[in-house]
Amino acid sequence: MDQDTGSLNARWAGSIMEELVRCGVETVVFSSGFRNAPLVVAADAHSNLDCISHFDERGAAFFALGCGRYDRRPAVWITTSGTALANGYPAVVEAAMDHVPLLCLTADRPAELRGTGANQVIDQHGIFGRYPRWFVDMPPPGSAMDPAYVLSTINQAYYRASDGPVHINCQFREPLVGEEASTDHIAHSSRADASPFTRYFAPVKQPPALGELVDRLKRTKRGLVVAGRLASKEEGAAVMRVATELGWPLLPDITSQAIPTGDSASLCVANFELCLKSSAFSDRSRPEAVLQIGGPCVSKPLLEFLVASELATWIVVNRSPLRIDPAHRVSHKFEADVIPFCKRLVEMSITSASDQKWLSTWTAAARRAEEILARVLDEPEFGLSEPYIARALTRLIPGRSILVAGNSMPIRDLSMFRSSFQADDIFVAANRGASGIDGTVATAAGLAESSGKLVTLLIGDLALLHDINSLALTKKRPLIIVVLNNDGGGIFNLLPIPKAASTIERCFGTPHGLNFEHAAGMFGLDYVRPESRRAFETAYMQAVRGCRPALIEITTERKRNALHHKELYDLVRQGLENESYDQAR
Repeated sequence: MDQDTGSLNARWAGSIMEELVRCGVETVVFSSGFRNAPLVVAADAHSNLDCISHFDERGAAFFALGCGRYDRRPAVWITTSGTALANGYPAVVEAAMDHVPLLCLTADRPAELRGTGANQVIDQHGIFGRYPRWFVDMPPPGSAMDPAYVLSTINQAYYRASDGPVHINCQFREPLVGEEASTDHIAHSSRADASPFTRYFAPVKQPPALGELVDRLKRTKRGLVVAGRLASKEEGAAVMRVATELGWPLLPDITSQAIPTGDSASLCVANFELCLKSSAFSDRSRPEAVLQIGGPCVSKPLLEFLVASELATWIVVNRSPLRIDPAHRVSHKFEADVIPFCKRLVEMSITSASDQKWLSTWTAAARRAEEILARVLDEPEFGLSEPYIARALTRLIPGRSILVAGNSMPIRDLSMFRSSFQADDIFVAANRGASGIDGTVATAAGLAESSGKLVTLLIGDLALLHDINSLALTKKRPLIIVVLNNDGGGIFNLLPIPKAASTIERCFGTPHGLNFEHAAGMFGLDYVRPESRRAFETAYMQAVRGCRPALIEITTERKRNALHHKELYDLVRQGLENESYDQAR
């Protein structure tokens, strides 16, 4: 009987892996454990699965998330029972909030051991709360159970994971694996084709009736197109086409994948957040309508500006049925796939009665702000500052690569101070579903794995310390990590909290006094700590040419960094206040 249990576990787990492959899964990430042995052995035995082992469950989960973030297909994260799976909670939350495909296979003790005091038994039923798109508590393998149950359950899980995380909790009795880890797969032997056991067809999301919307857009003289977080370059291009047809200013979020070229370049206001710091500009540039396509934006000042504009028409287009309306001001919400929605809008001849003087107010402000940034940040006198590093990376990063923005200050600096990308095929990613600093390195490594492209990660020191175990995942992957080490939480010097130096340092600064040279050496990364702009640019381009794991550490000082930001804000504000905006009145 014991031997039968081990063999049943092996066949059960083997069928799971076989069906995952038939559905389209290519990558499995796991951490060592015993209860998950049937799943790990079955995955490792399958020739069509790329199996990656990582000792840290949290990093493994974020690695799987990074894979799904790029190719929009779920990777599989396998973990053992007990507190091990609790380490995946942050990745599950991020996947849920940002609609990233992710399949979680967690091993568990059988139900008869729950609530008995048995070792390593916790309540894994629904442990991730309401975040998974679907949860199933699979019973232990049994000879009396229809094997088709396994296959149909995996099909449903893969289908439901197209828009976020799915959790399958797999119970196994001991002995976990028999003497022979069989890979004969029940219920598949009689099927000649390689198609999934059940094929699902998503509802056809035709763009909704747009007549009323198009009429509104055509009548609008002062409108803005806001490109929020988008999943692909194709979606970004579709939004840019809509902005061009409307003749409205385009405000692209750093994660929008909208890198303007051609006609759309003249409408783009990439530095809109800096422009909005000038009341002389913002007071005279309020729109009548906004068409926001994609997910939420990084910029809080943009949200505040739109709320203050008291819009009669605020349209949000996103493939999710969920609200994207933190200010509770959206007038129209369309659940639609971005590309067909934008294509239909363009086909309906949406050229509006755009106010050209008002349009030129936006584009002139953008040019003026860019001139100020170029004059200050591109001059050596400003030093090796955090805003400079963000700006330099957007200028230096090569085509056909990926830029990953760490949360807190890195993504904000990239949003505000970015230069023009030198290529239009840069993919920009960030964990902005929940905006945590967890698992940033692991996510970037997952993106490198799934894309096969060079990945550049801009990250802060606390976020790197938080995920330092995941440096092990950079091995043999083309990942360049640029860490801004200001010895603590630099963002708190810029937030409206008590300004007493002792309070900021004691309660928020969290100084650690560490650098990352030895960490890089321990995990086998090339390491350099440049002390000048030229040295940084040289180090980065050498890392690009080497196309191997590298860590470039930039040492800055938090108080000086806060002064740098204030100086740039003031210069842009003064520059825009000196401009004439009579044309916009």
